[in-house]
Formats: sequence, structure tokens, C-alpha cells
Amino acid sequence: TPPSPLILGSTCVIIVGLWLVYKAELKQGYIVKAKKVNKPAVN
Repeated sequence: TPPSPLILGSTCVIIVGLWLVYKAELKQGYIVKAKKVNKPAVN
């Protein structure tokens, strides 16, 4: 039995976890502030 489903499932869990962390930080405004500092010309 190939371990592909297990690896795929673990990868999906990791991706979802990172996405939730990204959304949480975006909600806090950390990423938005970083983008404003890096790209002041956009604003």
C-alpha cells in the first residue's frame, strides 16, 4: 500500500494550518502593516 494518501492528508493539514495562521495575522493587521512599509507607493 503506497503512503501517498497519508502524505497528502498531512500536507493538506499543514497547508490549512498555515492558511489559518495567515488569516489570523491578516486580521490582526500585521501583514497589512508590513505591506505598507514595504510598498509605500501603493498607498
